[in-house]
Amino acid sequence: MSRRRNPFVSFSFRLTATIFAVALGVSYLSIFFDGEGIFSVVSLFGLYYIPLLVVNIVLLVMSVARRSSSFLIPMAALLPSLYFLQFYIKVTDENLPGWKSASELGVTMMTYNVGKFKYASSGNPEDVLAQVADFVEQYDPDIIAFQEFYITDSDAVEDCFRDYPYCSKYLFRTSSGSYFGNVTFSKFPIKSSGKIKFDGSTNLVLYSDIDINGQMIRIYNQHLESNSISLASLVKKISGRDDSVSEEIMNAHERLISSNERRGRQVRTLLDHVAKSDRMAVLCGDVNDTPMSSSFRALRMGRKDTFTQAGNGFGASYSVLWPLLRIDYIFVPDNFDVLLHITPKVGFSDHYPVLTSFIINNENE
Repeated sequence: MSRRRNPFVSFSFRLTATIFAVALGVSYLSIFFDGEGIFSVVSLFGLYYIPLLVVNIVLLVMSVARRSSSFLIPMAALLPSLYFLQFYIKVTDENLPGWKSASELGVTMMTYNVGKFKYASSGNPEDVLAQVADFVEQYDPDIIAFQEFYITDSDAVEDCFRDYPYCSKYLFRTSSGSYFGNVTFSKFPIKSSGKIKFDGSTNLVLYSDIDINGQMIRIYNQHLESNSISLASLVKKISGRDDSVSEEIMNAHERLISSNERRGRQVRTLLDHVAKSDRMAVLCGDVNDTPMSSSFRALRMGRKDTFTQAGNGFGASYSVLWPLLRIDYIFVPDNFDVLLHITPKVGFSDHYPVLTSFIINNENE
């Protein structure tokens, strides 16, 4: 005799599957909403895409194990992920070149949010800077785009990486008299540079016009609005059953909506600037948003995401909650050939460096 199912359990399971399926479906729509307007909350679901994906996979497995027709609910919700997962994890059948070969074949560059050199075990920014310099020497990229570059003497920036004769920078001065901001180093001549500042924010975009073997390329070194959430503080409150945990979660939610809105405006400002230039543009840096966002969709439009072109494995660039968060990117013009994309897991910052190699093709090709 077959065992009769409890109707209440079956209904509860189906309801749970439906709720999480709808939530996953909304996360797909998040790429169309930038945090402004009455549907601003939709943009937040993109941040939860991976957890929602995992829950739906678990529900699918459970429903199959129960031989329940409810499996159709998570299965339908999961189908679009066959497309979206390529932005998080890449399994390539191609024989990608090693870094040395890629360096010989194309132009190499790195983007790296170094977190003001304060995340390594020593706690001394100068020690961390020295470790980052050793790491840079190991990979020897042609162009480096740093975000949150910290230094006590702004005139000493150029001395930090002596193998790079060209440098552009924009640094904010802190109350202690030190400096931090965006810095771009290059082995190729930087002919001109400028900045895009955002009102009431230390986030900015530094752009540099670089002559790469006769081709003028504009590198946009960007650091966009952070979500401004202390995960460590939130976890501590939850684990300690702090009475203020619900208030902390609500505040975090409000900050997410606010930062999404500001980041959306920043992306539009950046892309307006790109559109007004006749330079071939490479956009790189810390976007502070996942691939399930309107920011990623807008920045990628008409360009190649180097990870989806030539990455392998997980593309996550943020060490907290790895491998869920990919928030640092390099986007190149659509006519460029991307040879390799790597994200070394080094512990000098809360971010990981992102490196790529590409071949510059003429715009008319």
